[in-house]
Amino acid sequence: MDAGFLVHAINPKQLDRLRDRLTMAGAKDDRLDAFVLADALKTDRRLYRFP
Repeated sequence: MDAGFLVHAINPKQLDRLRDRLTMAGAKDDRLDAFVLADALKTDRRLYRFP
């Protein structure tokens, strides 16, 4: 936030469901989670509320 980036909170359960879209392994991986979040915002942006 200090660098001027917008930060949004995502419910961990929501991230877990989003992760299921790409892999069924269920293993938590920071790189995969970052990709999943970016992909979700790219493809489903209309489903999220931004200020």
